[in-house]
Amino acid sequence: MLTLEQKRDNFGKLLNEAAAAQELMFFVDSGEGHEMETDTALYEHVSGWLVTPEEQDEFAKVKGRPARKWDEYYVFAEWRLDGDDVKIDFNRYPIWYDTSS
Repeated sequence: MLTLEQKRDNFGKLLNEAAAAQELMFFVDSGEGHEMETDTALYEHVSGWLVTPEEQDEFAKVKGRPARKWDEYYVFAEWRLDGDDVKIDFNRYPIWYDTSS
């Protein structure tokens, strides 16, 4: 039986694979709910940044306090069932706050 940490790690691997399929990297910001636990993973919608591998080092320097320049990279990683498989969709939603400052 897997520990909760191992299940979270398995979900993290799925997130990384989904981002890599788009030749991108995903940096998690926060959990957004909609959890499902199975024998192998703990799934949850999460938000964060999808960046190119070339931008990874620059982003890693500011992670936790990213400048407005990174707003356009912010997405929601939302899991869904596809038959017996879990798929990850990266969705962008309109920015609801003033980005002029």
